[in-house]
Amino acid sequence: MAGLNKRKVDLVTILASILLLLNSLSFTPQAPDVAFSHFDTRNDERTGSTSSNSTTTIAYTITWQRDESMLSRNMSKDVTHGATEGPTTKLLDTTCAIMLYGLPRKFRDMTLPSLKKNVMPYNPRCDYFVHYYDLVGFEGGDRNESTRGFVNATEILDVEQVAHDMAPSTTDKAMVKFKKTTIDEFHTLYDAFLNKVQTKRFNDTNKLMYWPNRPDYTNTTVTNIVKMWHSLQEAWNLMKKESMSSGKTYETVAMLRSDVLYVTKLNFRSVPDDVAVNNPQQQQQQPFIVIPDFANYPVNDRM
Repeated sequence: MAGLNKRKVDLVTILASILLLLNSLSFTPQAPDVAFSHFDTRNDERTGSTSSNSTTTIAYTITWQRDESMLSRNMSKDVTHGATEGPTTKLLDTTCAIMLYGLPRKFRDMTLPSLKKNVMPYNPRCDYFVHYYDLVGFEGGDRNESTRGFVNATEILDVEQVAHDMAPSTTDKAMVKFKKTTIDEFHTLYDAFLNKVQTKRFNDTNKLMYWPNRPDYTNTTVTNIVKMWHSLQEAWNLMKKESMSSGKTYETVAMLRSDVLYVTKLNFRSVPDDVAVNNPQQQQQQPFIVIPDFANYPVNDRM
């Protein structure tokens, strides 16, 4: 158990250090197919208007289907025009996993309805792997305590029933698996690491080595960053364990925060109309990654 805990801490150490120290670094990710969540307040749901670049990502330009009838079972043959860009979207009938992670703030009131409207209908037969912190009470936001909100983490368990209710058929019901971490378990794993991150200084300047670069960031900011990475890691491990036990390979993976309002339609099997991506001879050799176009460009901190 000690060895397992050490490996978990080592991985999160690497991820957190990258986020804290390299938030101005441009990079070309090499990872399994991943479509990340998209949250863009430029989309006006009341009027249906969308700014011309509201679906631009750092890596590619993604456009979402305007015609819902295109979402057929034979998805590999469907091509449609995107909302703003022209014929740049193809659909692939691939195995799909959706990971939900983090603190499910306002999950039942806001996040889950937006998943039901803009995510679940366009991604049938995806399996769900969910990690959450076992917390009922007030919790600070990502950046500081001024954004504290009430969290009832058990609301995220509603995902299972909703996913089953929205399945295309009784034989296509999604697999939904959960993993939770208590706050005490988190601190047992990471307190030593957090103490190092929050106190280690450069010898020549005496400035904090791993501290985020804004004066309003606090110890809580650093702790929440590590919580986010741990939650994402645990959701990934759930998927990996299922893949190893069942032999299923997930070709498309979506990583979604559980405290985000999803305001645009997301089809995770929809990929850019790019020769390097869609060429059948290259597709297996060149996996790709898509991330939202907001936050600390060119590194997105909502992952």
